[in-house]
Amino acid sequence: QVERYRMLPDRRDAIRKLPQIDSTDLVSCSVAPALVKDRKVRMLTVAEAESDLVLAGECMELEDQEGIARRLLSVYEGHNTDGRIGLPREIQTDSRYFYEAFKDALCEIGIRVTCFEHIPALERLRRSFADYLDRLGESGGPGRK
Repeated sequence: QVERYRMLPDRRDAIRKLPQIDSTDLVSCSVAPALVKDRKVRMLTVAEAESDLVLAGECMELEDQEGIARRLLSVYEGHNTDGRIGLPREIQTDSRYFYEAFKDALCEIGIRVTCFEHIPALERLRRSFADYLDRLGESGGPGRK
């Protein structure tokens, strides 16, 4: 059973004022394929579904719902690789954790959240990240353990 995230009313009201954009974003919030300081973390990845453009990717504490929500909402406030500001009409995720924890709070700000067992674009992004970590490890960098 995943605890549901509850957005503070002031924060919810501020986020609702952002423009709505006619797009679908893909969100992965899976356990990262590597340890960070000997701890498991989640890799939060936000990408545009239409273009596969990665808007943000960041390691987050495993159960830090507030941190995950803060980073996700900052993406919609323009803190992303494209500078895009606005709320997508839909988020698609393949993370049951993300879906269960955040669907209600995101619905309150006008974002529909759907969960699928497989989203090929997210699988490609995760595979690319894992390959990158493997290459780092082969070159003497931190890589995966």
